[in-house]
Amino acid sequence: MLRDVKHNVSDGLLDFATPTGDGLHIKVGVSPVVSDTPIIVTGDMDAAMIKKRLGMSPLADAVMDSVQFGASRVYCLPVTATTAGTIGEVTRVGDGGGSMTALPIVETQAGDVSAYIPTNIISITDGQIFLESDLFFAGQRPAVNVGLSVSRVGGAAQTKATKKATGSLRLDLAQYREMEVFTQFSSDLDDSTKEQLHYGQGLMRILRQKQYHPLSMHQQVIVLVCAMGHVLSKVAVKDVTDFRDALLDHFEQEHSDLCRSLEDEKVLTDDMKQEILRIAEEYLAANAERFRKE
Repeated sequence: MLRDVKHNVSDGLLDFATPTGDGLHIKVGVSPVVSDTPIIVTGDMDAAMIKKRLGMSPLADAVMDSVQFGASRVYCLPVTATTAGTIGEVTRVGDGGGSMTALPIVETQAGDVSAYIPTNIISITDGQIFLESDLFFAGQRPAVNVGLSVSRVGGAAQTKATKKATGSLRLDLAQYREMEVFTQFSSDLDDSTKEQLHYGQGLMRILRQKQYHPLSMHQQVIVLVCAMGHVLSKVAVKDVTDFRDALLDHFEQEHSDLCRSLEDEKVLTDDMKQEILRIAEEYLAANAERFRKE
């Protein structure tokens, strides 16, 4: 169920209170049937919107910096809770307990996550996804900054297969970003540095995703195993995305049993990992003229 919670607050001065009200509205039930895991999304009110509603006045500046306005984004979060059974006339769909998830969206000023409002949001949430405009305009979409994005839930939110396939991905990406900055003005690089940069560029490429085309769990695992196994290091950076898509099609058509096992059991054994790498290497060798880097 997807519902856009509407409110009838005519006075712009009261808009800071709507996240709390909307969260309570959802909690008590906006429909006779509530899903197991509803998501409350609260958008950010930027400076331009505040000035438009309040006018160019000292009050507008006060609202933008006020504790009450900043904290209002946080107040909706404690409203989220575990749901179970029937609350009044509201019936939850499915068996067992459910949960409500809050997803506050905050715009940072010049990427400053240490400002008052972002730090308040960070302090009460289970993590944050930091999107960076420079990555977006460079074609890296979704433009997630791996270094600043954090999950306090950690591997507990991942399947065993995904957790094992990921390996040192986060660390490798962080090292690549540092090396990229360090070497961008250098024209004389040794072979080892070039290989590391090529490996990092390949990792960034596989994290690009077409809009409205999410990968299934087993597809993510296959791609991650190939990437962390340095199979993509043998592919030209410009061809990584095409190779990934072609390789996944090959797995779906020729090795559907392996895909089904990953999807159903959600476990990646050492034998399965070696099998994925073997298949990927053989596919690359068979299509060397198309994908192998010069």
